[in-house]
Amino acid sequence: MRIVHLQQLLVADAQHVYREANGTADHLAKEATSLQLTRVLHHNDITSVLCGILYLNRRGVPHLCQG
Repeated sequence: MRIVHLQQLLVADAQHVYREANGTADHLAKEATSLQLTRVLHHNDITSVLCGILYLNRRGVPHLCQG
C-alpha cells in the first residue's frame, strides 16, 4: 500500500522485472543478504563482478541466475 501511495505522490511507475532482466539488482540483493549489510554501498564497494553485470545489463544481455 505504501508503494501505491508513493507512486501517486511521485508519478512513478513500478513494475515486476524478472531477475534475469536485472542482474545488477539480483546480485546486490544476494550480496546484501549473504553479508547481512546494514549500510548503503558506495562506488568504492562495487566489485569487478558487479561491474561486469552492469556492463552486460546496459547491453541488454540477460543475467543467468545460479541456483
